[in-house]
Amino acid sequence: MTKDVLVSISGLQMAVNDIDRSEDAPIEVISPGVYYFKDGKHYIFFEEVAEGIPGVTKTQIRLHGKEMLEVMKKGVSNMHLVFEKNKHNRFS
Repeated sequence: MTKDVLVSISGLQMAVNDIDRSEDAPIEVISPGVYYFKDGKHYIFFEEVAEGIPGVTKTQIRLHGKEMLEVMKKGVSNMHLVFEKNKHNRFS
């Protein structure tokens, strides 16, 4: 089963150093996407376009039950984040 969805993600982009918190800025992404459920996992796919930067970043969010969430980005920006319940993961 596939559904068209509207993805809304908001957060706070924080300054690299703790000295100047005036650089902290709220960010929000709103984009049409696709949701589906397969093999016990929830998937959300959508594309992001950054202002002033040519190209597209394709984003996939994968939810493994209530224990793990993965966010993968490919394109202009690349990353793979894994969030697991009761675990600390370090990203560079």
